[in-house]
Amino acid sequence: MAKATEKVGMPLEAFIEESNDQPFELINGERRPWLPELVRHSEIRRLLLQLLHRFTRPNDVGEVYSKTTYIVLDNDDAHCVEAARIPDLMFFAGDRIASYKTEHPNYRAPADAGSRSGD
Repeated sequence: MAKATEKVGMPLEAFIEESNDQPFELINGERRPWLPELVRHSEIRRLLLQLLHRFTRPNDVGEVYSKTTYIVLDNDDAHCVEAARIPDLMFFAGDRIASYKTEHPNYRAPADAGSRSGD
């Protein structure tokens, strides 16, 4: 008899609702609150973001994002968040983001879960 695997994660709608109240990361099934950023950390992140943009834009090598929630959905259930991270900086090489936006025309809608950036 096959052993049932325990699902790690939470429903997508619950994740969006709860993270709007208090942002958190979901790592190995554990909720980790997202802590406020101190000034020095913010200055370093901003400097790195500016430097990366100065390189990526003219060279058309990809897109850089800052403090945007990255969600990994369960392979078997697109309505279950398996993991979520809020990296300081995130780089998508080549046309990966353009392809994602084309495949998911409603990517800015909260229910799509591609981002919680508020654009």
